[in-house]
Amino acid sequence: MIISHCYSEGHGEGNSGVLVGFRNDAEDISTYRTLWITNESGKVNISQSAGIFVPYDNSFWEINSKWYEKETYSYLGKTQIHMEYLLAQPLGETISTEDKLRNYLHAMLDDWDKISESSKLIFAGNRYACIRQDNDYDSGGPLKPGKSNIFVREFKDINRSFVYRNHNDNFDSRKDVSIERFFDSSVLSYIKEYYMMKLTEAEQDLYGSYPTVHNQTDEFGWGLVRKAGHWQLQIAKKWLFEKGSASINTLEMCDLPLTVPKELVSDGEFNYNFRDLKKVVPSAVDAVASPTQDLWVVLTPGTLLIFTGKDLKDPLALNIHSKEYLIMAEWAVGKDVQKWNEELSGYLK
Repeated sequence: MIISHCYSEGHGEGNSGVLVGFRNDAEDISTYRTLWITNESGKVNISQSAGIFVPYDNSFWEINSKWYEKETYSYLGKTQIHMEYLLAQPLGETISTEDKLRNYLHAMLDDWDKISESSKLIFAGNRYACIRQDNDYDSGGPLKPGKSNIFVREFKDINRSFVYRNHNDNFDSRKDVSIERFFDSSVLSYIKEYYMMKLTEAEQDLYGSYPTVHNQTDEFGWGLVRKAGHWQLQIAKKWLFEKGSASINTLEMCDLPLTVPKELVSDGEFNYNFRDLKKVVPSAVDAVASPTQDLWVVLTPGTLLIFTGKDLKDPLALNIHSKEYLIMAEWAVGKDVQKWNEELSGYLK
């Protein structure tokens, strides 16, 4: 449902705006959209567009999902390719990844006759994004590795995904960001703790046919996920299971008891208690509030509620899909609201 320039009288006087980004997992291929919601002197205005629009340095960038499907041939025979990937570019510019994609697939065609890759955006802040990848490959023989990975990158490095480990010695050029960048040595004890862990009984039962196991937990497997109205920091406990030439990479996300730094999340993360909100809006499953609390965006099953003022009365309600998940919330206050209005006016309607 598209609402363009829809106004509603509010209870709070203010000047705030929030870019709220959603990932929709209703289909196998995820879609994304951004809502720009403002409260200017008690009036709410809402515009939106497909894709994720993020403030980055002194401008905006756009992140979109792309789908590539092709049946081609190599010396191995027919190869089927299915790829869901992410493209990031400055707003108003066009970045082509066709050459990178072509070179990437050319390197892989020597090894696989079936290539299936999926990249999904889990979190977007004002500089960094968390991405989950799940890939499956088939050589046409016994070699059918499955690979799962999660990592954090600056927006400018999202398009570096097309680097094939087997054919590129400089794999670090992907530019995954270490969790140590934000926590220094204080996080090392947690990385070591998970790296030293052994298989649980359930994991042994699930992958018992793969006798060789390696714990591959490291400082690059981490991310952020929404939980009860806040961003939760997580580390990936990563396993490599091997049996001859066959292998499976799996991961399990584990919560870390660390405060998420402001370099990663908006100020709206720190200014309300979700349990108190639930007393007023019992159906709330997630929410964000402006630094001045004159604008609240509350997610309930199938509905987005927009409140102006701390009393949380008479919301404006929008329908959302039950498989839409909040992955971004970036705030503007004061004069920045008008500035963002002007910069986004040609892109969000």
